[in-house]
Amino acid sequence: MSGGDILLQGQAEVMGNMRANGRIVFGGASDQKESPNVHNGGRLLTATELEIQSTIKVADSDQEVRSAGDIVNARKISGTSKVYEDDDSKYTRKLDTDGSLTPPRDGEAIPNPDPATLLASGAYVTHTETLIDNGNKLDLAGGVHYFPNGVRFEKGSSLLGRDTIVVGNGHDAVFKTSLGSNSTPAVVNVLALDGHQGRGTGGNIIFETGTFLQGLIYAHGNVEFNANWRVRGSVITYRGNVDAKANVHFILDRLPVRVAGFETWLLGASAMGGPVLLEPLSWQDGAK
Repeated sequence: MSGGDILLQGQAEVMGNMRANGRIVFGGASDQKESPNVHNGGRLLTATELEIQSTIKVADSDQEVRSAGDIVNARKISGTSKVYEDDDSKYTRKLDTDGSLTPPRDGEAIPNPDPATLLASGAYVTHTETLIDNGNKLDLAGGVHYFPNGVRFEKGSSLLGRDTIVVGNGHDAVFKTSLGSNSTPAVVNVLALDGHQGRGTGGNIIFETGTFLQGLIYAHGNVEFNANWRVRGSVITYRGNVDAKANVHFILDRLPVRVAGFETWLLGASAMGGPVLLEPLSWQDGAK
């Protein structure tokens, strides 16, 4: 889900919904499938334009492809006849990104965490360092780790345990070391916030090497994957782009670790714990 563009430059296998306020561009051959754990979770939805430079194979004939604008090379979509160009349904309206910390009463919005809850007193560890160097480790130990000035994981550093990394004040989280493996993904949420509830600048997440992750990747700014990545969970950019320069394998799924601050946005579980799913949400949805 993106408040900007979704740019997939390599091959892609996506299981779940993909939705953007901006353009969605597929540069390589792609498979679009339903998520095994999400009902009606295999749609492509854009409020701007869909561009297909290679091919998209849709696994189920009931899956939908919708664009509020053009679909460039629509003939390269196979597997479904439910392809809608110049669509004016609710599914291709732009998602709100006005900085609100609660769902809107009308329309839908991209989730935006409440920093006061996310960084509640005594519930997190603050790190003044900005570098995890070669040979050094960060053990999450089941807690929230806050880097107000950003953080960079150098090649040869490592991440242990499971839970959440938060970068604040418009700084970036940069990973020059691999996270997880194909057989054992890292169980971690990574959040980069701009310090202005999504109204500011910065707050980017950059993965320079292979990423195998189960959890939430959330940025007020951009998320960049400069090497092959496999993610099971959610990838969300509030106002920036998702830019994948290599091959993609993504499964939209419930999150293995609860993320504080998103309580008013949760679907699929109580706000007090358990696996959750973050999707666009209206006030009416949240009141159910």
